[in-house]
Amino acid sequence: MNILELTKDIASSKAHEVRENLHNEFQREIFDAAATNLIDHTNKLRINNFAYAARELIRIYLSSVLDDGDVVKCFWFKGDGKGKPTRAERMHYAIHRGLDPEIVRKRLGYDPNVIIKSLLKNIDSLSKYTHISDKTFPTDECDNELALNLFENLAEFLGNITDAEKNIISALEDDVYKAAEEGLLSEYFEAVDHLATHHGIEGIYIDSVHIELFDSNNLTFVVGGQLEFSLQWGSNSDIRKGDGAIGGIDIQFSATVKADIEDITNLEVVSYNLKDEEKLMVRLQDEE
Repeated sequence: MNILELTKDIASSKAHEVRENLHNEFQREIFDAAATNLIDHTNKLRINNFAYAARELIRIYLSSVLDDGDVVKCFWFKGDGKGKPTRAERMHYAIHRGLDPEIVRKRLGYDPNVIIKSLLKNIDSLSKYTHISDKTFPTDECDNELALNLFENLAEFLGNITDAEKNIISALEDDVYKAAEEGLLSEYFEAVDHLATHHGIEGIYIDSVHIELFDSNNLTFVVGGQLEFSLQWGSNSDIRKGDGAIGGIDIQFSATVKADIEDITNLEVVSYNLKDEEKLMVRLQDEE
């Protein structure tokens, strides 16, 4: 495989996705340098240099997204026998934090073990090139495949990290909405009880949900939306006689919903924030 063919293969691989999912320019510069080593056919150490740079890039990336102390706090942590997380555990934490890998597989629809095992196997294959011996020098053309496979596995790994929160929200969105709505139905009275003789919820409208906290022991969502109330001043008899009035009011709210990190189907609303309804205009409806 000549340099033109290899360059085309790199361009058609997942190399671009890898580069796009790196965190900063420093990491992208290391990636560019590794790729430059790979296509330098004038250097018989090109695969060796690529392997070293690629391993370092993965180490630097992982150190930028996690701290070993956070991994140790996860309930699924087992360690390397010396109290430190294994490389596989670091990779698991990078993808799904403290969530149970089995829960991720069942609820989020992908198995982190599959990509992690593939990536570790790929790294181990490249590791033999980081130390030069008569078995790894000079390299032959088939060793290019190791590098191209790394791009494929690394792209999937980084993509899972990048999309983790989006995938969690997508999988749990309906459950989080339901938890927020059920909590609001039991809490809303205090917000409008002093405004009118009678009142009721006409609708709960959810506008947004995002993850506020996601780490070793916490998965917390913030839900935003609007409560629509019906208000009535006076009795039904007063309304019929023209002595009462009916109207409505909308109140923006946010709710904090916490998931059990060991069982994300177990959701609890831990707080609400209702905007000051005194500053909102009550809508009076014309009587028919």
